[in-house]
Amino acid sequence: MNVVLFGSYLFVTRYKRKQPRVNRRIVATAILMFMFSTIHVSLGFQRLIDGFIILRNEPGGPAAFFSNVSIPANVAKVCIHTMNVSHASVKHGFITLTVLLTEP
Repeated sequence: MNVVLFGSYLFVTRYKRKQPRVNRRIVATAILMFMFSTIHVSLGFQRLIDGFIILRNEPGGPAAFFSNVSIPANVAKVCIHTMNVSHASVKHGFITLTVLLTEP
């Protein structure tokens, strides 16, 4: 899903623009958010594989694995998601403020 959305954003930015110039800050933000979301999904899949396949026969089973939120991969996943959301919020607020201040 992320790849389709990011690809369509790049297509629209490159080929469907009315202005000849692309805002580099917005493109950089989109690339950064795509990287964060890709890493977040990858860590989530890794956690699912660990919990349901690799460590399924451990004491407590998958329930014990998923209830332990202090696993480094889970902490990294939550931190990356938080950075992605906060980065998007700051950029959205900045863009909204810029548009509101430049309107006649």
